[in-house]
Amino acid sequence: MLLVLDRLGALSEKVKRALRVFKSFSITVGPDGSLSGGINVDPHAERLFTFPVVGPLAPDEARLAVTRPAEAAGVAVEPAAVEQILAHTRGYPYFLQEWAYETWNVADQGRITLADVDRAAPRVMDKLDTNFFRVRFDRLTPTEKKYLRAMAELGPGPHRSGEIAREYGARVESVGPMRNALIRKRMIYSPSHGDTAFTVPLFDEFLKRAIPRAVAQATDDAGKSQPGKTSTAG
Repeated sequence: MLLVLDRLGALSEKVKRALRVFKSFSITVGPDGSLSGGINVDPHAERLFTFPVVGPLAPDEARLAVTRPAEAAGVAVEPAAVEQILAHTRGYPYFLQEWAYETWNVADQGRITLADVDRAAPRVMDKLDTNFFRVRFDRLTPTEKKYLRAMAELGPGPHRSGEIAREYGARVESVGPMRNALIRKRMIYSPSHGDTAFTVPLFDEFLKRAIPRAVAQATDDAGKSQPGKTSTAG
């Protein structure tokens, strides 16, 4: 049995019901695969499980994820096409699935080429923007969007918290509560003390599309021009 959950607040009750029928089952959470950050799980239920982290696939695993299904259907995938898909997806399983699916759809029968990957790119990005990134983006407050847009300006990351605060235009202490709120929302995480990274790849690129630099700068300038306005944690 497989339970797929966005939130684990009701995990305990689901576990109790499942154990009445199944001796073993798997639970998939995501997209960051994290069980930390304030999720309330019954201590007894927690002891029933191990929690392996499901993150980006290793390069060899990602290549197999792209090529093996195609080869099983009698379709060859050019090495350059595989590497381009890996570069786009950074090994993230859901992105691999979408890139492989859309590339398959645009390719001629019998062979998938680098040109096919490039032709599929607009389809994939439109689907990810609409069905994946936008859903996350719409959960943010205006100040949280501004903080993440500042973080995106620095690149994929991870980034030091102080660097993000400077780009945001505030003291690191003042944005600490907002950073914690974004961690609870699974938008970012801390891979090591003082570092911050997006929980999913390519979110920085989406933020740059959703909030172009000129718009972000204009919003920032408007805020600074208001008398008595100071930076807050949101």
